[in-house]
Parts: sequence; structure tokens; C-alpha cells
Amino acid sequence: MTVGEIAEKFEMALPSISKHLSVLKEAGLVHEQKRGQFVIYSVASDNLINAMYGFMTPFCPDARRIAAARKKRSGQK
Repeated sequence: MTVGEIAEKFEMALPSISKHLSVLKEAGLVHEQKRGQFVIYSVASDNLINAMYGFMTPFCPDARRIAAARKKRSGQK
């Protein structure tokens, strides 16, 4: 989605959305791809999922089980 497309979904000014996208990109939670004069943003699914499980694992037994299974599938210890 472009910044304009994202802005249509929220009641925020374009500069505010751009700033938030910049923070999310720096955190590795969104990808940015330039296409001509447009910049397309997409969710960095794996990074978002890893961050979510990292947050939830200490509190949620199901998250611990899922995170362990994900690590086992990917060959991590």
C-alpha cells in the first residue's frame, strides 16, 4: 500500500503516517519498495510474528508452545 492508501484508512495527516511508517521500517516490521514515483509498504510478516511471540512467550503457555515448534521447524535451538 502507498502512504496515500494507508492514510485513507486512518484519520491522520500524511506526514504523521510517513513518520510512523519510518519507525516501523526501522524496527523491521514493514518493508519498503520503490515503484516509480510511489513507495509501496508491506508488513514484514516473519519479523512481526517473531516480535509478537517474543512478547507473548513469557505470559502465554500457548505462545511458548508455538514459538518452540516454530524454532524446531526452522532448525534453531
